[in-house]
Amino acid sequence: RVPTYELDPSWPPALPDGMVMGVPTSVAVDTRDHVWVLHRPRTAPDDQRANAAPPVLEFDAAGAFVQGWGGPADGYDWPDTEHGIFVDHQNNVWITGINPRAGANVSDRSDDMFLKFTQDGSFLFQVGGYDVSGGNADTEHPKQPADVFVHAATNEAFVADGYGNRRVLVVDADTGAFK
Repeated sequence: RVPTYELDPSWPPALPDGMVMGVPTSVAVDTRDHVWVLHRPRTAPDDQRANAAPPVLEFDAAGAFVQGWGGPADGYDWPDTEHGIFVDHQNNVWITGINPRAGANVSDRSDDMFLKFTQDGSFLFQVGGYDVSGGNADTEHPKQPADVFVHAATNEAFVADGYGNRRVLVVDADTGAFK
C-alpha cells in the first residue's frame, strides 16, 4: 500500500515567548527521537517577523519545544536561504542553504557552503562560503547544496550538491575534508 499522510494541526505545539515559524524547509529525527525543524525566519508574516523563531528548532519525542538556535553569527557564513537539516549518528546537526533561488532570492550571493554544529548549536566547521564555488571540479566548495547524509559505518558525509552543481560531494564527517 502507498503510504498516506494526515495533517496534524496541533503539531508543533505552541512555541515559547510568542515565537512563530516561517516556511519549514526540512525535518530530521535524531537518535533520541527528537524532531529537528529547519525553517526560514525571513518568511514569517511581516507583522510577526520580530517574533520569528531561530532557524533551527528542536522538539522532544512528545513534541515539546526543547531549544532553538542558528542564524548569522561571527565565525561562519549562515545560508541566506536555509534549505536542509540532517542530524547524524553523533547528534551533530548539518545545515545547507540554496540562495539564490528563482523568485525567492534573499540576496545576490550564493550559498556555497554547508555547516556542522553540535546539538546545542556550537559551531564545528564549515565547508565553502559565499560565492566561492568553482563548479563540479571544485573539491573544496559546494554550490547551493541541498542536503547532507552521514553514513556512520564509514563516517562519510554525502552532500547532495545538485542545485548549483551536478554531483554528490563526499567528505570526512569529522573534518569536512574531500574524499
